[in-house]
Amino acid sequence: MKKIFFFAAALVAAITVNAKTIVDEIRFTGEPVAAGAWSAEFSFTGENEFIEFITNDQVEKMAIDSNSAWFGATEETKIELMMRLKTGGKSQKDPKMNQIEVSAYEDGVLTIYARTGSNSATDRNLVLAQDADTLLNVILLESDAKTFTNDKNEEKKLYPIYTANLKEGDYVITYPIGAIYFYGFDYAVEVDDDTAVDNVTASAAKAKKIVENGQIYILKNGVKFNVLGAQVK
Repeated sequence: MKKIFFFAAALVAAITVNAKTIVDEIRFTGEPVAAGAWSAEFSFTGENEFIEFITNDQVEKMAIDSNSAWFGATEETKIELMMRLKTGGKSQKDPKMNQIEVSAYEDGVLTIYARTGSNSATDRNLVLAQDADTLLNVILLESDAKTFTNDKNEEKKLYPIYTANLKEGDYVITYPIGAIYFYGFDYAVEVDDDTAVDNVTASAAKAKKIVENGQIYILKNGVKFNVLGAQVK
């Protein structure tokens, strides 16, 4: 069964000299959700959504839980994320289930906050690709984390971030070796003026997920489809 999973996006706008940078901050929100107890109560916030994510969970091994971790290229840019998506890894019987589908509605920069699902694993990689073009292929290692001391004089790990430039289009994030923990994503888009923002909003509105009577549908250009792609009258 194909599961559509909702992320929460918070909109942040920073004005530069002649342009705006709009950042969709995709985070996991709400109460912790156990595998097999999925919730459709996740929603998007903010006026613009430039990117969408769909997960496939064949045997209901994915789960959300509370787990804080620090990420950043440097200590000065560090960010603490409080919840994570635990993927199914090898427990998924179909290789297509070990992936997150990504749709970018505008050119931008994707930042991935992720760490391995095992402290001892040295072979778990994260791959971002568009068809045969691989944009990112990295091994996630606990040993790659730096350390810093927080305000309470506690030593904490600082995990690296992974970025890629995306063009408008569809991509796939895969984790072929084993489970990965995703703590969130950022997607930064630069626009020249308010008209460009309106155009991006219209583009993002081409396909939207909606919930009616507890069922998930896709609304595209005024036409409603179920999660299998069949039109709903």
